[in-house]
Amino acid sequence: MPVQALSGNGGYWRWRLPCFAMLLLLVFGAGASAAEGPYLELDTKGHMALIRSILFTPDGRELISASDDKTIRVWDVDSGRIVRTIRGEIGDGDPGKIYALALSRDGRLLAAGGRTGATGQGQPIRLYDLNESTLIGLLQGHDDAVLSLDFSADGERLVSGSADDTAIIWDVASRKALHRLSGHKGDVNAARFTADASGVVTASDDDTLKLWDASDGALVSTLTGHTDKVIALAVSLRDGQVASGALDGTIKFWDLVNGRVLKEINQGTEVMSLAFSPDGRNLLSGVGRAPYLSHVWDAATGREVASYGGHDNIVLATALAGNGLAATAGGNDNEIHLWDAESGKLSQALLGVGRAIWSVGFSPDGRFIAWGVERPGSGELGSLVFSLKLPAKDSPLGEPKLLRGGGESFDRAATTLGGLSLQTRASGEFGYLDLLDVVEDGNTLATIKRGENAGYAHNAFTFTPDGKTVISGGGHGFLTAYDLAGRSLGEFVGHTSDVWAVAVSPDGRWLLSGSDDQTVRLWNLATHENVASLFYGKNGEWVLWTPQGYYAASPSGDAHVGWHVNEGDGKLARFVSAAQLKRHFYRPDIVARAILLGSAARAVKEAPDTGFALAELLQRKPPEFSLLSPATGTQTQADTVDFALDVPPAVDAIEGFDITVNGRRVASRESGTVKPGERTRVRHFSVPLSGGANDIEIKGYNAIGQTAEKVTVLRSGAGAPEKRGRLYVVAIGVDDYPNFKQNLEFAGADARAFDEMLVAKGGPLHAEISSRVLAKGGDQSPTAANIKAALETFRNAGPDDTIVLFLAGHGVNDGPDYLFLPTDAKVEGGRWDQSSVVNWEALQGAIETSKGRRIMLVDTCHSGNAFNARLLKDAADASIAVYAATDAETLAQERPALGHGVFTYAVIEGLKGGADLSRDRFIEAQELSTYVLGAVRKLTEDKQLPTFTQSGRSDFVISKVR
Repeated sequence: MPVQALSGNGGYWRWRLPCFAMLLLLVFGAGASAAEGPYLELDTKGHMALIRSILFTPDGRELISASDDKTIRVWDVDSGRIVRTIRGEIGDGDPGKIYALALSRDGRLLAAGGRTGATGQGQPIRLYDLNESTLIGLLQGHDDAVLSLDFSADGERLVSGSADDTAIIWDVASRKALHRLSGHKGDVNAARFTADASGVVTASDDDTLKLWDASDGALVSTLTGHTDKVIALAVSLRDGQVASGALDGTIKFWDLVNGRVLKEINQGTEVMSLAFSPDGRNLLSGVGRAPYLSHVWDAATGREVASYGGHDNIVLATALAGNGLAATAGGNDNEIHLWDAESGKLSQALLGVGRAIWSVGFSPDGRFIAWGVERPGSGELGSLVFSLKLPAKDSPLGEPKLLRGGGESFDRAATTLGGLSLQTRASGEFGYLDLLDVVEDGNTLATIKRGENAGYAHNAFTFTPDGKTVISGGGHGFLTAYDLAGRSLGEFVGHTSDVWAVAVSPDGRWLLSGSDDQTVRLWNLATHENVASLFYGKNGEWVLWTPQGYYAASPSGDAHVGWHVNEGDGKLARFVSAAQLKRHFYRPDIVARAILLGSAARAVKEAPDTGFALAELLQRKPPEFSLLSPATGTQTQADTVDFALDVPPAVDAIEGFDITVNGRRVASRESGTVKPGERTRVRHFSVPLSGGANDIEIKGYNAIGQTAEKVTVLRSGAGAPEKRGRLYVVAIGVDDYPNFKQNLEFAGADARAFDEMLVAKGGPLHAEISSRVLAKGGDQSPTAANIKAALETFRNAGPDDTIVLFLAGHGVNDGPDYLFLPTDAKVEGGRWDQSSVVNWEALQGAIETSKGRRIMLVDTCHSGNAFNARLLKDAADASIAVYAATDAETLAQERPALGHGVFTYAVIEGLKGGADLSRDRFIEAQELSTYVLGAVRKLTEDKQLPTFTQSGRSDFVISKVR
């Protein structure tokens, strides 16, 4: 029976960051020196850590945000999508975090500051040309983190506030410091020019504001009245009003001439940020404590205009646009919410596809892990929603799924074990649960304290099953093992934000943890090694990776992890996604082996073909090219469009380009190569279009990896018929295996029947048909030589053709490879004779390099261990539509009563007409998938689950119902 105990969430979650002391650690915690990298990072297409600063562009069409995740993101307000991500030099720990942004009035210059330099080496302010997306200079002068930035009205000067207790007024053109403003006795949390730019106002941890003469830096006056740290400042551009906000819960409006408070608003909780609307009529405030209500105030009267409570945690950044749109950033999932400043109604949420992980657990047999993404209430146990099957000797690695039947039986954190118990309490030093008592039979054996350098609080904690060790997760990624005497046994290093949940496997081998960094991590409990980390997005995409970067993923999941590559202090950094380096790092076999061994390091060491050195990314790059034309959304009446690519010089030659239109390959490794170091030149391609929307992808390849660009072109005449050339069909079914006596009964019949039905139903859509059946009773015997020869016919296909490959027989995993077994397959010396088998690369390669519409149907998973995720992902990445008989957790079945395998029977019935769900007399790829899934599940009582992958959003017709 699992121990039904809380993992420490009860009570503490209310305190995630409302206490300013915890905020101080995030801003000013000990940082490591910047290193070369590259750095393995998650990218959820949104912010993954505290958002410190947000601002609208002058036209209100874009919003810019900066975060502890070390990125600046520019969002399109209407669509909610990221239009660009700006990265700079980073290092391990704090270096690279962005705390402050400022934008010049004309929207051209963007300044960014934070902990942007190595510890002890100064903290430069980065100056960008936002229009050109270039880093144009560094402003060197602060000795500690930069907390605030503001441009003068004419954009010629910049003021910065810092944790070094000073502010600096800069000349933007020369990048030189004009005046250093010294006098505060604490961090300068905010610095703003007055409306006429004649003065500068600063706010500090010393509870005061100061007014300075901007012309010479002289102190004019000190403004007192706040009773706690002053965090926020805002200056009205309409009438020059100055408002300040503090941890004392008040907002004060100041008469700078006399140093008096003109009016005061009592917000009732910490004021973390302030922003005036462009017309100066309204003031928006952010909050630091529950109930997390952000407020819009009438600047003239102090009356509340509207409030917004959509965030579930601290709001550190605010902005108001000229169109009445309010923006607030915060919450556990690090979201930016856009809402109406008059009504308080949500308009848009700017966020990625990740979610904080609040609960984790193991199945009683240890074969499954599970996690949940909903924050539990105080004193409640978080629910488990998703699960993943871990690999075993007799079964492959699974993929994330909804947890069927609930997670009540799963083992969770054990806070009681026999006479032992774990109890949290607050010392009063910071106001949250920083003490963990280890109690035995009512006697306290030890008290474990988390302090400012150890995560501040005990968020989640558990005993190990043997009762000898305590595991505790804290803030900022701290995850620690202790003995019963409270002595640290070491850290589990990997999480980058608060750890909310922990669980230990029933056999005591594994530790599982969930975090605000949106990952679930699996650790070797004995060695503390992080063996694998999992990200599962709201869009259903997932990626599971080792610390070395080898990964398994869903078809598009590897876009969510990659490497940050520094280019130097004065240059923009690069991000290389795992998808771009797929040929080197997509290794589900290594991930599975790492879990089996309990060590990713051991799995990598023993695996073949792991010679690519990440350090090469410091000098070499995947292909670089930019699309000059057409722009996305271009409309045309022509049946072709000219693509123009700008290709800059590079170290590695571009091997060629692939182009697909709505998943149909129209160019394959064409246009020759772009030689190393070749001068910048323009490459042209003529791309055929279909009626309506054309989703076009162009992908370039070199020795390092691949790069893809996408664009949508609209051709008028949505009803124009697609051109259909030749239908190529190769149907392979293997019944007899004389060399190892594991015969099948219906594979040959499946291949023959499938070919007959597809030719009958899909053939009339095409001008010609080329069909070949390799099966008993077919055109040829399914030997290795015959199969390889048949695959070569696909290379003759053109852009208007359709190729279909059907496979039925045995498949086996052979290390990283997947092998299809022909009838003459044999084993020599304990290994498969390579001349007698068909490697997946040969199957994939023949289809991937061919043109036209490509479809594959695979019924080779007759034993669970024969499933290989590479089969599906490789095909999907190449825009091949793939139907597979099973997923990783179910087995393909044959039914004598049907005379076929269940999967093939469902496909044939679907093509015959059963899949015409829309009743339009045509069967499209997605319709066939829906029908086959439902039919197979019904026939097998959910014991077999087919899968379907199709790249892009476009569907296409497979057959016609007469």
